[in-house]
Amino acid sequence: MASFYKRGTNWTASVSIKLDGSFKKKTKSGFKTKREATNWAIEMENKKINDTLSKRDGIIAEMFDEWYAIFKEPLLETQTKGWYRLVSKILRKE
Repeated sequence: MASFYKRGTNWTASVSIKLDGSFKKKTKSGFKTKREATNWAIEMENKKINDTLSKRDGIIAEMFDEWYAIFKEPLLETQTKGWYRLVSKILRKE
């Protein structure tokens, strides 16, 4: 079941997913209208029914890796680079 709420001028939609025996939420914000949020939630619910919905979409991890490679890696020491690699692995697990 999906839930919707308004944050400032934008709408947020949230869909519950059963992942490894516990429930997680897949949330997306930034919809200008409640109708847009509802359409996204319907699409996610359809994917959930067809077992094609995944919590692990990897978009955040990809963005983090790109940001790290461009802006951070050239300026960091070895120990700090290890910490950023650990953060990247953690993002990919979620």
